[in-house]
Amino acid sequence: FSRPSNRRAMKLPAREELAGMRAHARLERPLVMTASEWNVEKAARDQTLTGCPPDMWLINGKVYDLKDFVAKHPGGPEWLDLTRGTDCTTAFETHHINIDKADALLAKYFRFTLPAEHAFAASPYEWQNPHGFYRELRAAVFQHFRSTKQTWHASPAMWVASAVALVLWVLAFASVCWQQSVAGAVVAGLALYALTGVGHNFFHQRNLPIRFVWDLTCFNSQEWRISHALAHHMLPNLSSDYEVWTAKTCRWKETPALSPLSLFQELEPVKHLSFSSLPRWSWPSHSFALRARSPAAIGPSSCTRKSSTQWGGFLMRGAEPWQW
Repeated sequence: FSRPSNRRAMKLPAREELAGMRAHARLERPLVMTASEWNVEKAARDQTLTGCPPDMWLINGKVYDLKDFVAKHPGGPEWLDLTRGTDCTTAFETHHINIDKADALLAKYFRFTLPAEHAFAASPYEWQNPHGFYRELRAAVFQHFRSTKQTWHASPAMWVASAVALVLWVLAFASVCWQQSVAGAVVAGLALYALTGVGHNFFHQRNLPIRFVWDLTCFNSQEWRISHALAHHMLPNLSSDYEVWTAKTCRWKETPALSPLSLFQELEPVKHLSFSSLPRWSWPSHSFALRARSPAAIGPSSCTRKSSTQWGGFLMRGAEPWQW
């Protein structure tokens, strides 16, 4: 990403909470906006900010008509259905490690370029710099996979581990239903814990039936694909991050020093809730804040090269997200 000198003075609308999120924060009631509703409202805001038609896709300031490609999409049609009518630049850039191939295919569906004043109005990041940190990192990772002949898809070991966890859960759950086995309940719980990780891994990827093991946890895999893959991973810890926004129900509050109980104290105004609102850590010479973002752990982030020297995910108070 590039970082203009006046970045501190800029407010990017795509980083701000949606209107529905702000309304809920004022009402202070239990969760009233689902992930699907968040996605619909985000699409409406993107269209208002940019003028993108509701039946097309906006990527890097250009509008594409992918309707004829939806059924052919290697990742499955659902990803395109969920991003229809939105600025999906971040999802496109972070989900295609072979970006040259993706760009070449995308060009076939180009329709028109938006006016400069609207083209990037709904983008939370600046992708215009061809030598930005993330693009250089992605190119290096792609070259690593090519040179080592590795694949970025699930490995055989992952498939075996997933199958073992699923079979173990089925057998243990059956023993609970038929024999009221306490041991079976324990094993089923442990196996379900493993399947949570399996479901999480696969709802991030192309459409495969195994992603539905996530639904065994009583959570909806499609809703989590929106809230986690399209919201949290694309907008990590920004005000528009749906998943972090839901954490406000925990009522965390920032405190001068960390204590075991301070994690559950009242949250200061939830207007700009992020994991940086967790309590500060007292340190001999500086006060640090815990952040749940890491250049190596997430797709999009506004990282600078020197950010990799900051250890353990701790940043000095006052550092802005785009200084990463």
